[in-house]
Amino acid sequence: MAQVSNIGRVRRIQTYLQHRSAPRPPGGPLKNSGSAFTGYILFGTWIEERTLIAEHGERYLAYRRSVPALIPWPMNRR
Repeated sequence: MAQVSNIGRVRRIQTYLQHRSAPRPPGGPLKNSGSAFTGYILFGTWIEERTLIAEHGERYLAYRRSVPALIPWPMNRR
């Protein structure tokens, strides 16, 4: 009976080792860093906008209406 349990133990070890050596998708821990960085930039921009509005008030709001925010898309300037 002792050999049966050893065979089971060896198979579990083999299964574990095969799983650990299986190819992993590219990116690893960096695959989520792009979304984290984007979130950080968007959140930081939102905080900075609030600070600028609090410090400069209507003057900054007028400037913000005339200038594109993050991506300089062509705007209809009136």
